[in-house]
Amino acid sequence: MILEESFIEHNLDSAQHQTNSNFWLPLTRYNTLTPAPPTVQSKMPSKTQMPTPLSPSASKWDGQTKMLRNFLRIVEQLFRLAEILDDRQKLDWLISYVEADIADQWSSFPEFETGPWNQFLDRLKIEYPELTSEEQGTMG
Repeated sequence: MILEESFIEHNLDSAQHQTNSNFWLPLTRYNTLTPAPPTVQSKMPSKTQMPTPLSPSASKWDGQTKMLRNFLRIVEQLFRLAEILDDRQKLDWLISYVEADIADQWSSFPEFETGPWNQFLDRLKIEYPELTSEEQGTMG
């Protein structure tokens, strides 16, 4: 009988150090289930994927100049969430979210082929002066 008790004690002690794939820890000495401690959520958002260009969740720009600034902000936020740092990838994603004729025009800019993201944005400010006036404000 003593051997049986020590065998059970030994197995219970070793069971406490094993992991379980459920939310529960192994049985304790008292043969009850103990819930696992709650996990601590990271304050940093996890990496997300860029929306597919033709999906309903994708940001789109239809050519209305007054919406361009907002569109660019949304796309830049998506880049941050998806952890896209490469300028070439940013430019390719950007033109995938605009209409075909706009994509053709933007991809013909020399800044699209050679320049980094910021130079391309500067080119857009030249092509769409409303972007600069929105940044600086106007007297009206």
